[in-house]
Amino acid sequence: MKVKLVFLSFAVLFFSCSKTSTEATLTIAQTTIFYKGMDLSFQPELQNYNVQYKNENDAPISILPFIKQKGCNLVRLKLWVNPVNGFNTIDQVKAYALLLKANNLEFMLDLHYSD
Repeated sequence: MKVKLVFLSFAVLFFSCSKTSTEATLTIAQTTIFYKGMDLSFQPELQNYNVQYKNENDAPISILPFIKQKGCNLVRLKLWVNPVNGFNTIDQVKAYALLLKANNLEFMLDLHYSD
């Protein structure tokens, strides 16, 4: 009886895995994303010093829309475990990450343990 059960299981498995002419073919489209990025981990700190960014015509700009327009799509953010100077804390990094997402930019979170 045991041999018949093993043979029956094998036969069901074998015949159920065979290809039929009506079987649909699955095609997956591949897309390649090229990331062009920069490190803006220092940006929240520079805002405290009223740093003003300017374009090539010396006109003031907002940094995030400007880098997006120039092709940047990824920003590196550093998160310090024990920040000494009070910058790059979890709350500051989270707030800046939300600002990046609002400007349709991706971010890469870089955890720093060597503080």
